[in-house]
Amino acid sequence: MTDETIIMSTEIGQDNFSPNKDRFDFIIEHDVDIKWYQVLKRLTDIDSSKLEGFRKIISRTSNEKITCLLMKDNHPVGIVLGVIEKPYIGIFDLVVHLDYRRQGIGEFIMRIMMSYAHKSKLQTMYL
Repeated sequence: MTDETIIMSTEIGQDNFSPNKDRFDFIIEHDVDIKWYQVLKRLTDIDSSKLEGFRKIISRTSNEKITCLLMKDNHPVGIVLGVIEKPYIGIFDLVVHLDYRRQGIGEFIMRIMMSYAHKSKLQTMYL
């Protein structure tokens, strides 16, 4: 049995992204903390047993991990997990709150991650 996998990638170019802090606040962490999992659960409505399995898988990954939590008026509107395997950064679990979809939030989060990757001298981002 074979499953088709599609990987999209882009070379990380010059960092010219300047996030608009008036619209959103964002927090970048250099690990996956309990708050990130709580927001993931809230945004996806994943059941607790699946969330725990997911947490175990991520905790076994020895690569450096970063997360971004995007907030509007102190409420989470989006999250993402990045896993770094130099010179690459893989993007996983990009989730946007249902009420904020189709407004460019996903692209905004990706630009934050790309800016971070550029500053960290990574070369390629993949999804």
